[in-house]
Amino acid sequence: FLSYDCTTFSTSSGVRSLGTSSSMDTVSGLAAQIPGNASVWALIGFLVVVVKAGTVLLGLVDSVYRWVLRSAVNPKSFGSWAVVSGASDGIGKEYSLALARKGLNVVLIARSKDKLAAVAEEITGLGVEAKVVVADLADAAAFGAIGKAIEGLEVGVLINNAGLSYSYPDYLVSFGDKESHIDDWRIDTLVALNVGAVTRMIRLVLPQMVARKKGAIVNVSSGFAVYPLGLMTVYAATKNYVNHMTVALEQEYGPQGIRFQSLMPNFVSTAMSKQRPSLLVPSPKQYVKSALTTLGQDLQSSGYFWHELQCYVLSLVPSKVLESQAFKMHAEVMSRILSYIKPTNQRIWKVSQNKSKMTFTMTECKGVA
Repeated sequence: FLSYDCTTFSTSSGVRSLGTSSSMDTVSGLAAQIPGNASVWALIGFLVVVVKAGTVLLGLVDSVYRWVLRSAVNPKSFGSWAVVSGASDGIGKEYSLALARKGLNVVLIARSKDKLAAVAEEITGLGVEAKVVVADLADAAAFGAIGKAIEGLEVGVLINNAGLSYSYPDYLVSFGDKESHIDDWRIDTLVALNVGAVTRMIRLVLPQMVARKKGAIVNVSSGFAVYPLGLMTVYAATKNYVNHMTVALEQEYGPQGIRFQSLMPNFVSTAMSKQRPSLLVPSPKQYVKSALTTLGQDLQSSGYFWHELQCYVLSLVPSKVLESQAFKMHAEVMSRILSYIKPTNQRIWKVSQNKSKMTFTMTECKGVA
């Protein structure tokens, strides 16, 4: 231990007293007693280690139970129909097929009529029904048509999967020599899909679930919801909204028999992430197979064991360090993409703002991001 015998400190205006001599004597007396209480401090240190080790052990036991021993809930127990948004591709498509294999009829919602028809054909081939709703969920008018399509159906499961991200990490507005691709259209659509559509879809299915006192609602959030992330600012914020709303709705409607889940995956190999499949980046089919085992049981879940392990390791890192490193990583990705775009004067963020093409393509940057 260090002992200090200083009673003053210097400032720009001179010297100020830290306290009276009697108060400093008291502090010195307390400091002098610390070595004599070494056994007490050793005991406290030992208890801290035991608590930490116990926490890790309990977490390990809990993980083994949830990912190995626990039986999955039959999704058909919630009702005979599932509604899946963003069902034409990726995670939404695989959820639709997986639920159909479990015996549920599926309402498929997305913008691409041709893709939805192909998914519907696969589903009917599994011996269940499929209803196709071609809708742009960024348009508030779409929810009237969806409401009519599901009227009278016993909707037991809602998978709120439709969403939009950035084309690549970027600043919110342009400044200096930095030209941002984030425009008003992108912001409005991000909020409309990731916040508005998720909320509106819940309002459509929740009343009949409450009336039957059973149902399961999965809101696909993101691992990005955990921390504020610079250069992915609006996307991360919208996913944080989804996460918080899901937890709050469980408080409101859990007692009514409705099970909510905020699904927070890390990278999955989809068109949005542009990542190749690996142990830590599962294919949509692998991911959904795993995530489906948590349906109706976990309020918040990464949905995938290796993502949960990633999250645990990251939770040991101070948040400020993690946020700083994430910012640097996103800045590097942005720099690499811009170094490709600018020499050829390509503006991939200007490819299309047509409502029939709600996501910007990155065909010019294949293999870069």
